[in-house]
Parts: sequence; structure tokens; C-alpha cells
Amino acid sequence: MLTKTNELRARGVDSLNELQKLGEEANWLWIDCMNPDDQELKVISGLLNEAEILNAIRKRQIFSHHKKINGYVLLSIPLIMFEDTLETYPLYVFAKKKFLITVRSEHSFESINNTLETFRDCLSKVCQYGNASSFVVSRLFHEMTAENSKSMVAFRELIDRMEEEALEKPGSKGVTRSVFKLKKVLSNLHRLLWGEKELMSNIREGVIPQVELTEEAKMIVDDAVDDINRELEFMNSYYTSLDSILTLQDLSLIHRVERLLLVLAVITLLTDFLAIIFLEIVFK
Repeated sequence: MLTKTNELRARGVDSLNELQKLGEEANWLWIDCMNPDDQELKVISGLLNEAEILNAIRKRQIFSHHKKINGYVLLSIPLIMFEDTLETYPLYVFAKKKFLITVRSEHSFESINNTLETFRDCLSKVCQYGNASSFVVSRLFHEMTAENSKSMVAFRELIDRMEEEALEKPGSKGVTRSVFKLKKVLSNLHRLLWGEKELMSNIREGVIPQVELTEEAKMIVDDAVDDINRELEFMNSYYTSLDSILTLQDLSLIHRVERLLLVLAVITLLTDFLAIIFLEIVFK
């Protein structure tokens, strides 16, 4: 929290009353909840005066647009993790001028920690403009976008390995199934990144009044949008690569059928030749 003298302090709270009292004493309050239990979610629900949102948090639901909740605006920023399967861990941000609430999993620790370190480094400037919530939101988008880029690199590496496997095992049904599975994952990734980009664009254009960006914060958001645009462009090449693998598999299948037809033709010719010889022997 930022005290009345603009000092940055951290402390834990155990109840809604304590949280509300802390909010009255501070110039600005950031409440961060990692893997909240039912009691912590209840406290957040009381602060927001909203209970239905808790089900969405428990289900890790991602909203493509911002939502207004009793003076707060809710932003859900997806953290994408990809190894063998696609997993998303949303970072929920409830923001207004004097309060910021983040609800997240442990996977967002690095993004939160980096944002906090940058906030400390820029504290005097943030206090000067009085835009703590907007500053933190812009930095969170920046950090989460950087984390998602790492997952996209892992996705590209998986496609490269699949291309090598397709060359080693042409016509493999397992490779074909994997390609269709990856195309479905790629479609989901495109939807998530596009939604994140649109959310940032809305903030950049001032559509969300609770998050009013300074010119410096706009530049940070612009950088994050550029990063997502780059990833979306890469996705077009990923689609092309996957289609090329399918084409290679189809060609391998065609060549296999051609070889089979050639073998059948040879067998037919031999059979006919032997039949002719047999008939000549019989009727001689």
C-alpha cells in the first residue's frame, strides 16, 4: 500500500473490516491474492460487494471484455503455458483509482514480482502523477505478454520437432493426429491473444475510465500490443507449417498407394503369365 506520506509498505490482512480500515488509512491499496482459499475469496467478494464473480474465478474463466463491478473494472489477463497441452491461468485485476486487487495462481509470480520491482523503482514518478492503478495495470500487461511469448517459443519448437518426425515417419497416423490436435490448440491461442490485444486497445483508447493511462503507460501498452501482433503474425506461419506437414503426410500416403498398386499390377501380370503357361501345358 501507499501511505499518506507516499511510502510503500506491505502487510497482511485477515478480515474485510481490517481491509476496509487499511483502505481508509492509505493513499492507494494493492491487494494481491495468490491461490486464494474460500475465506480469502469471501473477503474479496465482500470488498467488491459481488458474489457471482467467485464462480468465474474458481473455474479460471477468461473474459474477452472488461466488466464493471460496483465501481471496479475487472480485467482478466490470460497467462498461457504450453508443454504437451495448453493451460491458461488468468490473472484477475479489479481496478479503480485508490484500489487494485489481483487474484492469481502461483504461475503469475514472476509477472507480479517484476511489476512490483518496477513500481518501487518508479515510485516518485507514480506519486507525482497519482496514477498507481493505471501504472500497475500497464506493467502487468507488459509482463504477462512477455511470459506468453515464452510459451509461443515452446509451441514453435514443438512444430519443428513434428516436422522432423514427419520426415522420419512419412504417412504416420500418429503425426496426423498430432497435427490436428495442434491446429485446435493454435486456434485457441489465437482467440486468447486476440482477446488480450483488444482489451489493451480499449484501455489505450480510454474506453475503460477506471484505468486512465499516462503517455508513458500508453507506450508500455503499445509495446505489449506490438508483441501480440508479432505473435499473431507468427501464428500464420505456424498454420502454414502444420498444413505442410499434412501435405507431406498425404503425399506419403499417395506414394504408398502407388507402390501398392504397382505391386498388385506385377502380381496380376505374373498370375496371368502363369495361367497362360498352365493352359498351354494342359492343352498341349
